[in-house]
Amino acid sequence: MRVIGLTGGIGGGKSTVAAMLAGRGAVIADADKIAREVTAPGGAAYAGVAAAFGQGILLPGGEIDRLGLGEIVFRDVSALKKLEGLTHGHITARILELLRSAKDDPAVSLFVIDAPLLYESGLDAVCAEVWVITAERGVRIERAARRDSTGAERAETIDARQSPETAPRARGAVIINNNGGVGELAEKVMRLLASGTNST
Repeated sequence: MRVIGLTGGIGGGKSTVAAMLAGRGAVIADADKIAREVTAPGGAAYAGVAAAFGQGILLPGGEIDRLGLGEIVFRDVSALKKLEGLTHGHITARILELLRSAKDDPAVSLFVIDAPLLYESGLDAVCAEVWVITAERGVRIERAARRDSTGAERAETIDARQSPETAPRARGAVIINNNGGVGELAEKVMRLLASGTNST
């Protein structure tokens, strides 16, 4: 089974690449989706997050207001670190659980860990290769602002909180530049899938 780690900053196109790989039969372990699961009422991290950030982040039905919490943590580094400390262990454990299940399934030939903080969580260690999806900063900010309808300022704030791409480059990751259109990106992805090399 081929295990690919997929990462990159906001607006780079990581989710688009994950969808392409899913279309080729890959099992996707989506860290953002799992984060929503573990912070949902009854989830492994829900009680800790609610206690740490207070009733003000809860919606009337008891769910965590993700947008409101996002505004807090992406403007306050200490709050972001607190949230990561409460959630990342649970997210990583769930991804590793999914990976073990996939390895036991002979029908699974491609497993993708889609995680913005792939390196920070140490999940790169279980990947045969890591793909970093990136684009010029202006392109990424424009895409993120258009996608999330929250404006360039918030996209810039989130981008500033994310890790620089120098570490992935130094560790031999595959860097996929996504400054062009979807068709160009798809060609790069399919070429990498077919070759298994570090060329983009």
